[in-house]
Amino acid sequence: MRTEPQAHRCASHEGSTLPPTVDKISPPDCNQKVPVYHATMHHLFFPLILVAIVAAINHFLPLLIVLAVVCVIAMIASFLLGEQSSTNRNLEPRLKVTLQVHSTPTKENRATKTQMSTSVPVTSAIVIAEPWISMILRGEKTWEMRSRTTNKRERIALIRKGSGVVVGVATIADCIGPLSDDQIELNQYKHRVPTSDIGKWRFAWILREIRLLDVPVPYAHTAGAVIWVNLDDAVQRELSRQLEGSERIT
Repeated sequence: MRTEPQAHRCASHEGSTLPPTVDKISPPDCNQKVPVYHATMHHLFFPLILVAIVAAINHFLPLLIVLAVVCVIAMIASFLLGEQSSTNRNLEPRLKVTLQVHSTPTKENRATKTQMSTSVPVTSAIVIAEPWISMILRGEKTWEMRSRTTNKRERIALIRKGSGVVVGVATIADCIGPLSDDQIELNQYKHRVPTSDIGKWRFAWILREIRLLDVPVPYAHTAGAVIWVNLDDAVQRELSRQLEGSERIT
């Protein structure tokens, strides 16, 4: 019994081993035969034979040699052209498959990633005074200057100082510092603090994925909390609810 290879299916077969993302791309047709010799050889064959017979009858040995050389060159050229054409036909579907597989994510994929990120609860918050917190929520300030570093790399809640409510959410992407005077002045457009007022605030907490809440969420301030405020379960659930489908500012 002869077994057909399964690694490659032709267009005439019903099944396909290609992934679902490329099922619209037509595979190469196995019934299509690529000629080995170019059409030029067929056009020259009979005239060359006729000239060779005439030359043989008239004993034109030099002409026979020239004809033999021309035939060899034509055969080599036709063979190379045929091989190149066959290679291009075989590579074309593979290139299409590669481009399709590495295409940009679909809307469904982006929605899944957003849902996964919002499913992680926000458990802690920081208190930020005006005017800095409003600048952050408008996307004008992405560096929150602090007097010490932080190892947190997660989503946190933003509390407006003195309000008793959470007004936004952001992700701490990185922390750099202590910054020199030159670095602080060079990046002033990111932290918005005048150089003369920077004082001990030389650590930049870099914020990303900043989101403004539609409705501020009241919270209970933990006694003794100075930098980090722990949020209770009710606040965490409300933040998760509001973050579903919300658009980020930065």
